[in-house]
Amino acid sequence: MLVAHPALAAKSLGELVALAKANPGKLNYASSGIGTPPHLAGELFKSMAGVDIVHVPFREANAGLNAVVSGSVEMMFSIASTAVAQMSGGTVRGIGVTSLTASPLVPGLSSIAQSGLAGFTVIGWNGFVAPKGVSPAIIGKLNAALQRGLDDPELRQRLAAAGYESATPNSPDDFARFIQSDTAKWIALVKQTNMKSH
Repeated sequence: MLVAHPALAAKSLGELVALAKANPGKLNYASSGIGTPPHLAGELFKSMAGVDIVHVPFREANAGLNAVVSGSVEMMFSIASTAVAQMSGGTVRGIGVTSLTASPLVPGLSSIAQSGLAGFTVIGWNGFVAPKGVSPAIIGKLNAALQRGLDDPELRQRLAAAGYESATPNSPDDFARFIQSDTAKWIALVKQTNMKSH
């Protein structure tokens, strides 16, 4: 989710974009380091919104979020499970979630895609893969077992408590296409923005 320091004169995505456009290069965003998901999210945001916001990399996510809480950095793309406690405590303001639609992990906060940047999505994901050459029959059995596990209400509740949303049930081929698409998306952004590792 995108969070901002409460003193920032932008309470919505539209206001944030307008503020950034009126003040090119004057706003900044924290990340947990170059090439990390929060950094990539910030660069995607800049590209899609057409704004110039300065990247401030930190060694890890908590240091970046603490910088937003203290007001030394204006905003950050943060893991919802970490940032929602800060948002509830009023130390940061939620601007939007990075899933395509609103998330049950952050009730009442709209998605960035629904708030003006259509198609904006940045999701962290986990999945199961197997070594090349494993038979399709075994892959099918593993997929079916995992899907059954994710249908268990107690497991879903435990995942939600840990800050995870279960993906829509998918096949091994669906997951392979997702990995290819996600990889291509980030490679294209790195090339487009001429992102450097230093």
